[in-house]
Amino acid sequence: MDRSRAVFERWDLNGDGVLDFTEVVAGCLGTGMEPEEVSAMFEQMDVNGDGEISLDEWLSGAAVYKANAYAAVVPTPGSSRLTTGVTLAFFKDLPSIFLKLKGGGVKKLPNVLEQDITTEQLVFGQSARNTTGPGPTEWCIAGATEKGRCCFIELCELAGLTAAANGSPYFAPVTHFVSHTWGANFPQLVTTLELYAAGDNKTSFFLDVFAINQHVPPWRESTPKTYDEALGASIAVCRRTVLVLQPWVKPTSLTRAWCLFEITTTLDVGGTLDVALSQADRELFVETLTENFSDIMQNLSDIDASKATATVLEDRDTILKLIESKNGKGFRAVNEAVMGAIRAWLVEAASAALTGLEESAGAASTEVANLMHSIGTLYTSIGRYKDALDAFGRVLEVRRQVLGEQHPETADTMYNMANAYEQQEQYEPAAASYDLAGDAYAVAYGVVHDETLDARKLAAAMREKLAI
Repeated sequence: MDRSRAVFERWDLNGDGVLDFTEVVAGCLGTGMEPEEVSAMFEQMDVNGDGEISLDEWLSGAAVYKANAYAAVVPTPGSSRLTTGVTLAFFKDLPSIFLKLKGGGVKKLPNVLEQDITTEQLVFGQSARNTTGPGPTEWCIAGATEKGRCCFIELCELAGLTAAANGSPYFAPVTHFVSHTWGANFPQLVTTLELYAAGDNKTSFFLDVFAINQHVPPWRESTPKTYDEALGASIAVCRRTVLVLQPWVKPTSLTRAWCLFEITTTLDVGGTLDVALSQADRELFVETLTENFSDIMQNLSDIDASKATATVLEDRDTILKLIESKNGKGFRAVNEAVMGAIRAWLVEAASAALTGLEESAGAASTEVANLMHSIGTLYTSIGRYKDALDAFGRVLEVRRQVLGEQHPETADTMYNMANAYEQQEQYEPAAASYDLAGDAYAVAYGVVHDETLDARKLAAAMREKLAI
């Protein structure tokens, strides 16, 4: 991105912070680009169509244009396939693909999708490189591709394994970048992605274990690519990243340097971050969101890019320097961006779950109220205070009716409503809500309890603000 920024500043002849078409044409002189190519590039980068390219549009567009240009190049032997994804047909036939590549001793090779095996074990087998312990079988991706020193996709192509019996392709231009941790269960990763795709055969996942040459990755080639040039290009070309949380309550992916880099890169290029859950986690989603909500929020607040880990220390150091330098805002900004993206997903997913729960349990049920309370808290955490007040208002109505005015959970709702009012500088309703919360806490816990005293103190602080 630093080189892209330097080019932008050099081409910005009048220094107004944007590039018009004439400046782009002038900048492209001597590059060998045809006029039609320059026009196409300008149109692609001018996202909002205002006839100018801003710096943000340029930085995002440069990555996309680079990725598209890369995709048009015929891959050289041994190269990673940075814009190639694997399809649902590939996942379905993966056990038979492994058997065919293995050749002899077919019956001795277990079904890889039925093994209790991590992604790392699938890559390295019984090698000592496995930090999660030796794999259950000697055969592995690194071993299978060692002779050709190529990525797994290329190995399949060389063996003529490119399509299912019905003609469905195994490989296609990437539509979704998958961010995951190698220490998690591989068969669960596959079933989670199949569940996410919901039968859409046009979905094509960039999955590093298959697309990256495990012997000579792009950043260790004779002319090495930076992580931005390699994985950044893959992310930019599809602009949709699927973050697989395994398990979703306390996912290790949010502590891994690679995953945090992939998330921040997705946000940098203006991409969409989706979250994929396993079937088991989907079934427990409402329960965990309501019963373990404080733990979930604590896990989010514990995200710290500066402490992220990676198996290879050299990779970790390089990635952390890159993460810290993104947009020149440092680790704190990265942490906030990642937390904000996950919270936004939680709101969307919880709201979808709420609709189903209302149909099964009833709109006035305590189950719905508990989930709605979590949603209100999430709204507050991402600054959507009006939505938070609407959610808390619905919760308060149910809890007052079912639990009573002085119940601690009713008090919690009034306290959270007061906080949402305070954040909008609506101090009068904030004071009134803190008062009601304090009265309820006093009945439930006593007049000198910390919860009671805190609510009273905040109510007084709101009145002081009103007096100013």
